[in-house]
Amino acid sequence: MVYYFAYGSNIDLKRVEGMDLHFSSIRAATLHDWKLVFNVIDNKYEGTGYANIVPSKHRSVEGLIYEIDRSSIKKLDFLEGYPHYYLKKKITVVNNDDGAKINCLTYVGNQEMIEKGLKPLRIYMKHLLSGKIFMSNEYFRNLNHIKTIEGDRHHKLSTEKR
Repeated sequence: MVYYFAYGSNIDLKRVEGMDLHFSSIRAATLHDWKLVFNVIDNKYEGTGYANIVPSKHRSVEGLIYEIDRSSIKKLDFLEGYPHYYLKKKITVVNNDDGAKINCLTYVGNQEMIEKGLKPLRIYMKHLLSGKIFMSNEYFRNLNHIKTIEGDRHHKLSTEKR
């Protein structure tokens, strides 16, 4: 089994269950000295970006630890666009229940696919907000105030999946 830290759309349990990933447990966790940004280029809609994490002192990212089987890593690699959009990284997060430090795998944006000034699609942000029960009130409030893009046909660039 492998611990995987999700901080973006994979916080949405219904979404993850539909991906046929095999996990035995989930826990709320915090990654300290990093921050959440939306700077991984979404090639479907102009000006939009996917979630990413970047080092940032005195900031934190809240998310979920999934205990998943090794076969699910290959599925995650495909779903996360590894290695084109995201690269794998080993990090240490803190379990929100007991304060234990847990080494996890996560995905961070590939520098070649990062651009400043992007905003998430509103529908993408809804995946993150669906994890409200796992987040502190302050973190949820901050997420809920991030400006999003509607994602109408005027902004659509292509119909291909990433």
